Amino acid sequence: MLNYSEKLALNAILEAAIIDSEDDDGDPVFHEVLAEDVNTFEDKRLQADVYDDLAQNGLIACSGTQDENGNEVLEFVCITPKGLEELKSSSGVH
Repeated sequence: MLNYSEKLALNAILEAAIIDSEDDDGDPVFHEVLAEDVNTFEDKRLQADVYDDLAQNGLIACSGTQDENGNEVLEFVCITPKGLEELKSSSGVH
């Protein structure tokens, strides 16, 4: 069962992925979004801890890359099919 922070994070990732995926295939599963754009927490440390737990349980996937200048790392997250099912289950949606 997901805790409150995990549900909050998965919902934020899913909502951003739904909006972003409308321009291509319309499927939010495995659609990467910028992690900084879906941070629903007060600090990045809490976000990192929650994302680590979700990734270790296979509920999200994470990746990173450098920006066009090669200066900073951009972090991406996406919800997995397992994450979507867990979110539905914990929200009472079947």
